[in-house]
Amino acid sequence: MLALAGVLHLLSIVVPVFLFILGAGLTLPNASANAVGPYPTMAGLASSLLGFAQMSIAAVIGIVVGHLNNGTAVPMMGAIGLGGLGALLAHRLLVIPAATSGRSA
Repeated sequence: MLALAGVLHLLSIVVPVFLFILGAGLTLPNASANAVGPYPTMAGLASSLLGFAQMSIAAVIGIVVGHLNNGTAVPMMGAIGLGGLGALLAHRLLVIPAATSGRSA
């Protein structure tokens, strides 16, 4: 959101994106393992479905950001922020209820 505040410097984009990607890099391997773990007999199918979902969502977001391009970093940062918010909502709505009911998410 530094771009909305008028801060136009390379580090105002690189540092927040680096921190977000660092967090994703720490969590995505665990998410992949947890997605495949409950289905050991179908590990290849579960892994490919997860990869397909990730790439499909990324393609749609890329197209939307491309169409919203206004010459600033605002569309990209908005997409990253909405992606993080979507991950938080998915965790709160899907993973936590499954964990409290004893089901495997």
